[in-house]
Amino acid sequence: METSYTIRKRKDSGKWQAIIRQKENNTWKQVESKTFEKKMQATQRSNKRSVYWQGKITTDYDNMTIKQLKVLYLNYQKSRVKENTFITIKSNINNANWFDDRKPLEIKPHEVDDIISSACYSHIAYMGIFFNYLNNHLKLKVDNLFKARQPKKSTKTFVLNKDDLEKIKSIMPNDKVKFACTFLFYTGLRISELAGLTNDCIENDKIIICKQWNSKIRKFTTPKSENGKRIIPLNPILKSEIKKYKKLNNIIKIDNKLIDSSNLTNHMNYHFKTYLKNTEYEGLTCHDFRHSFISNLVSNNIDVNTVAKLAGDNVNTILDKYVHSTKRATELSIKAVNSL
Repeated sequence: METSYTIRKRKDSGKWQAIIRQKENNTWKQVESKTFEKKMQATQRSNKRSVYWQGKITTDYDNMTIKQLKVLYLNYQKSRVKENTFITIKSNINNANWFDDRKPLEIKPHEVDDIISSACYSHIAYMGIFFNYLNNHLKLKVDNLFKARQPKKSTKTFVLNKDDLEKIKSIMPNDKVKFACTFLFYTGLRISELAGLTNDCIENDKIIICKQWNSKIRKFTTPKSENGKRIIPLNPILKSEIKKYKKLNNIIKIDNKLIDSSNLTNHMNYHFKTYLKNTEYEGLTCHDFRHSFISNLVSNNIDVNTVAKLAGDNVNTILDKYVHSTKRATELSIKAVNSL
């Protein structure tokens, strides 16, 4: 909320009028007006009363309801974020309407606890951000009960096999997504590496990884690490799928990318979230294909150095994240110990 003043000379009396206004919800409202004989008197009065009214805004925040404060917050965010982001913020904030008629200091911890179990995670998360705004921007001294009690997302890591791959592809309605799933499964590429793969990097029996695609700046960049530069043997099944995909998508773009998408990650995540909901694969991510590729290699008793080389990762990461967590590795460990 802003405060301003106007000094004007009245036509009827010739006196000077000091008008104080405040901006609320993009609308200026008059809050005070007084007439003086001299312009200097009107100016001095306006300066003094503007400070008073601006200070009054700060002290009045404590008496505003959550609903009223949400209006201030949304106005604050509107000019600071992109349109789609603002729509997301507004939707989550407005739908989190449990305490709209209450003042922030009136909300008790147990009341927030009561709604956590059934509330949408994103609503809780955005209310936590909203309360940060109340404390940091409006200088309200109120406990952020939502931030402290945000429910943790349950995460599940998938280790997929060929049957899983075919089931997932049968659910997906988009050929680009189906092809990307196949490619990720048989190569273990990071999604940024697949997004940056160009046609010249695919040869008769191998795939050359030398760059990745940065969707934020929309440019090719070097791999995540030096280990990211590598050569992966081309699986016969994948080779056949590449031929089919190229036949259906025979228009070569200027950037020569295999999969034409400015943000392949978002494209994939949208389809996973939309079409895998309420299925056994709900929660699947692009990284799960990489995890599956590495885990399947380890389970097939491929040596760690080779796995690390194919994955474009270091040996320690493979040991920590995969070798000690796969079922096959556990069975081999038990067998080794029992043989002593």
